[in-house]
Amino acid sequence: GGLGDDIFEISNSRVSGLLSGGDGDDQFNVNFTVNDKKLSIDGSNGNNRLTLSGGEVDYVARHQDNHFQYGSDKGHIFSVYQENISTIVDQVIAHTLSIQGTSAVDMFNFDNQSYSINDKSVIHYANKSNLDVRADEDDTIQFSGDVKFAGDINLHNAKVISIGNGFINGESLTLSNIKSVGEIDKRLLTSVNTIQFNGSGGSIYLNEIDDLRIDNMTTSLAQMIDITLGGDLSSSGPLFYTGDLIVESKRGN
Repeated sequence: GGLGDDIFEISNSRVSGLLSGGDGDDQFNVNFTVNDKKLSIDGSNGNNRLTLSGGEVDYVARHQDNHFQYGSDKGHIFSVYQENISTIVDQVIAHTLSIQGTSAVDMFNFDNQSYSINDKSVIHYANKSNLDVRADEDDTIQFSGDVKFAGDINLHNAKVISIGNGFINGESLTLSNIKSVGEIDKRLLTSVNTIQFNGSGGSIYLNEIDDLRIDNMTTSLAQMIDITLGGDLSSSGPLFYTGDLIVESKRGN
């Protein structure tokens, strides 16, 4: 690109080397097909924007720092390496959005169908059914807005907190080796049908707005599980837990 505001349209193409925006507020619009393999983009200076589209329903979208990879069960893989991009819009069709942090201590912030890590680029997402956040144990996953997925929301390892209007909305929530969830005076607000506790530690404070079914509870390290809910609490099988379990239902059993 040159000194002004440039628009790059990339579709069904292979670009060797680095695509650089130069100065100005540049836009990169990428629509990839199964024949595409790899693309490297440097927005350079300015307030730059990257929009990604394409994909199929059997794709998994994997985000890790500046590397976005899209793969299918058929072996189709497309990679985007980006830097100096302020806003990223991932509209690629995929059944799961999988996010992995950096080697540093990370703060994941989710807010109204977007997220950022360590206050860097804001990534907006669409056309994804499931969320899988693979954080490390020293990381924090923060929900500050309404986060909606039609399927499963799976959170790994980190401390999970909610601020402001933070809210999780999905079919199911899975907590895998989570360090802690919420606080006594600031519970994680959810609207899910089922929940799984897979080896979580620390204390877990939840506020479910309706009915909740526990599908798995293997939380030998958890100090306390404290759940308030608007409806009934049930389970789909045996529960194994040796800590304190506190349940308060506003209108259910």
